Amino acid sequence: PRPRAEFVSAVSGGLASDGASPKCPQGLVRFEASLERPVEGRLLRQGDLLVFDSEERKMLLWTVLLFSNGFYLSPKHDGGDLMSFGMSPFSEVRDVGPGLETARPGEGREFSTSPEDHSPFGNLAAFYLSVFNQGFGFIFASPEDDGSDVATALRESWKGAMRMAIQSYSRSLFPAFELAAAPMPDRPATATRLLAGYLLRDDTLVEDVEDALRAEIIAVPYCELHGHCGGAARFDMYERECCTRLESSVELKATTRFVDRGDDRAPCCFAIDDMIFSARSCHEKHVWLRALRNVKVKLFHRAPDPSPEDLTYWR
Repeated sequence: PRPRAEFVSAVSGGLASDGASPKCPQGLVRFEASLERPVEGRLLRQGDLLVFDSEERKMLLWTVLLFSNGFYLSPKHDGGDLMSFGMSPFSEVRDVGPGLETARPGEGREFSTSPEDHSPFGNLAAFYLSVFNQGFGFIFASPEDDGSDVATALRESWKGAMRMAIQSYSRSLFPAFELAAAPMPDRPATATRLLAGYLLRDDTLVEDVEDALRAEIIAVPYCELHGHCGGAARFDMYERECCTRLESSVELKATTRFVDRGDDRAPCCFAIDDMIFSARSCHEKHVWLRALRNVKVKLFHRAPDPSPEDLTYWR
């Protein structure tokens, strides 16, 4: 089965523009992608790993079965139960080891793993799968991590497989489309468009981590970056690529923050201030960030508003 999240809704609630086409589907697509959903898809990797238990504060041995939309943990110690966890597009995989700090899985709090504080990792060079929009994560390590090249290669292969699973699951949520730079002749609102395409957006609204585990909401807006005008630029989010209904819009200024989560951690994720997005690929993320930063530079230097010829050149 295709590793898709559960479809939630495609309810139209945006502002209609002139000339809406009856052939264009309406409604912003949203998916529910909680960590508790069933794990399915293609088996990518399986093997034994140590997993950090936040209650006992020690590493316990589990068999990990990694699929294209999540993973199972099967206990190899007394008192454990089989558990499954779905992937999130808003995840990252990064190294962690003695002397570093990371979030405690399930609680989103900082705690020290320095040798002075009796690190639960011992001398293990562990790695961290973090669902960063929820403050939740898992810490893994090789069961025989003696610092050898074999142990290092095993950790790196697991990290690569988990990144592959995150990207595979994320891509499954996108419709078929091509990035666009040219405006739509029948949509005057797109006249100053510089870049447009679908992005995944984190729409989860939770009071605590437990709620997040039950219902992570992923929206799939058609996003459009405009050239600056009057000291600001628009980042519009439409329900669909026909751009007949505007779902929301963000005003970009010289002080707007663009955050890249890093290619080696969360290859497709970036943020505009507090809004978290995931692109379809690492390449498309860089295209978006380059366009956004180019606009920000013009805003910072108070560049004059672009002419139609300027917009054509920038595209």
